[in-house]
Amino acid sequence: MKFRKFHIGLLFAAVFFLGASAAKEDKPQEIKSVRFSKGLRYARVVIETNGELSPELKELPADPVQNLPPRLFVDLTPAVRSKSVPEQLEGQGVLVTRVRVSQFSPRTVRVVVDLKEPATHQLITLYDPYRLVIDIYGTSPAGEAAPVAGTPSHEPPGKEDEIAKLLGAPSERKPAAKVPFTRPASLKPLVVIDPGHGGKDPGAIGRKGVQEKDVVLAVSLELAGMLRKSGYKVFLTREDDRYLALSERTELANERTSPGDLFVSIHANSSPNRSHAGIETFYWNVAVDRSSASTVARENFTNLESVFKHEVSDLKAILSDLVYKEKERASAALAGHIQRGLIRGVTKKYEDAKDNGVKHGPLYVLALTSMPAVLVETSFLSNRTEEKWLASKAYQQALAHGVFEGIESYLKAGAAPSVP
Repeated sequence: MKFRKFHIGLLFAAVFFLGASAAKEDKPQEIKSVRFSKGLRYARVVIETNGELSPELKELPADPVQNLPPRLFVDLTPAVRSKSVPEQLEGQGVLVTRVRVSQFSPRTVRVVVDLKEPATHQLITLYDPYRLVIDIYGTSPAGEAAPVAGTPSHEPPGKEDEIAKLLGAPSERKPAAKVPFTRPASLKPLVVIDPGHGGKDPGAIGRKGVQEKDVVLAVSLELAGMLRKSGYKVFLTREDDRYLALSERTELANERTSPGDLFVSIHANSSPNRSHAGIETFYWNVAVDRSSASTVARENFTNLESVFKHEVSDLKAILSDLVYKEKERASAALAGHIQRGLIRGVTKKYEDAKDNGVKHGPLYVLALTSMPAVLVETSFLSNRTEEKWLASKAYQQALAHGVFEGIESYLKAGAAPSVP
């Protein structure tokens, strides 16, 4: 009898444990914030949650009968909207009229993006913290009047699903064609310079106390001066000692840029092995260069396990999009020109400077830009010699001049892309 009671007790305990585990796993995630930013022919919606979800972004064409605009929407389940998240954000841009956030059902939050015209889009998943990024690209050339709600569509309406019926329009349509835009050769691009880290985030710190945030700001200001003197327009994501999140940096850049502009993020490297030294330039690619995985982890504010885990994550989907393929190609070319410019310039005086070459990795600050983008690791603060170099005005100027020469070389080579 005792033996039987023991087994019954174990059974109840197992049922209770499994039920508790299932309840824990099925707990709704909180939608913590929804942000909107815009550029000339570009818009971005960032949804931050306190845990992972498996969303699917859908699109609906304009419905002239009900005078409804084209829309994008994503259902987040299981999820609840935080009271701090507004139910509506005004778009006030060329592409987006507004962003609506609602508790569609007790366990589903729906985010709807009302568009002014058909647009291409991309859903990107980021981690640490978990974020969903919806990037939206206009399909009409800049300056051309955009279609408005109520304009007849010549595309077949397609079949309806239940979600589409609730929103009042068909759920399937052909994707709008991308219209390339090429900056006239006579116009120099805007160069966005992104000094890494800042404020409460010092970045790498050398043995003598030299901080990355200070060094990269000095190099960035030198570079900005050289570019402006040569007729370039320049925007710095920060011009003083302030903290900016990775997403804020790219939002600031994307709001101000046009096709053909450039993004250059300036950093200083670090390694537990103090003998490691050299200059290297990164471009974005979802595959991880194993030799630089620790650098990718540090710049993404995450760990190696996360880097390798998400190497095969939703970021893979970006590579199937022609916009991102072209951006990757242009970024790789820009990285090559800048790396060569750096080594040519620096080794004139610093003969021992090491060329670590061009590398790639899933660096989020590069993935989220809407233009060709690179990240320069100027040298290693963890190396005694290079820390001394980085602290000197002469080396900072040499680095800035090397990046400047690389940008000039890239543009003269005709590598500037036609990015929709």
